[in-house]
Amino acid sequence: MSREPLLFVFDMGGVITRERDVSARLLQYLGFEGDNLRQLGPRSAEAIEAHVRGEIDEKAFWEVVEKERGVELTKEPLLGKFFDPIVDTPTLKIVKKLKESGKRIICGTNVIDSQYEILQGRKLYDIFDKVYASNEMHLSKPDVSFYEYILREEGIPAEKIFFTDDVVVNIEAAKSLGMLAFQYFDAMTLFRQLKTLEVALCR
Repeated sequence: MSREPLLFVFDMGGVITRERDVSARLLQYLGFEGDNLRQLGPRSAEAIEAHVRGEIDEKAFWEVVEKERGVELTKEPLLGKFFDPIVDTPTLKIVKKLKESGKRIICGTNVIDSQYEILQGRKLYDIFDKVYASNEMHLSKPDVSFYEYILREEGIPAEKIFFTDDVVVNIEAAKSLGMLAFQYFDAMTLFRQLKTLEVALCR
């Protein structure tokens, strides 16, 4: 029996694209220390997660930050201000080869509205047969409900799904459901992981 998966799920940020210290640059621009928006405070951390799930908009997020930090911020959109993703070309080539081989390729991503719009504008989602985005699903990784949603929608057994993500907890969650989950490091490692599953990258 072939070990080859029937569905291939890729994360976007940290796998297909790289981001250049977006949070650190934004915090510096606003006069805050740190390199992660979750460091603004516990309520702000909860608010950014809610925004990732599409439960609140960007304006509501910054209102939480203002209240928690006792500051007044500019009303301009900020979360996409420094977002300028760089495509990992070798990894994208592997995804394209899978696509050319007739494989079903989808994206499973945690993303906020502003960055989702930028990625859409640059057509970086176009290669995928479908995109499962946290801001539209109202679910986010590593909550197992994120993966269960994909399983229901795709109708494919977990053990026949390849999933890769650069975040360990996201991999562990996928594995808990029986998915063939591998942590992403680079294109060469991805290629080797696919070969262990007897995946043919071309017909």
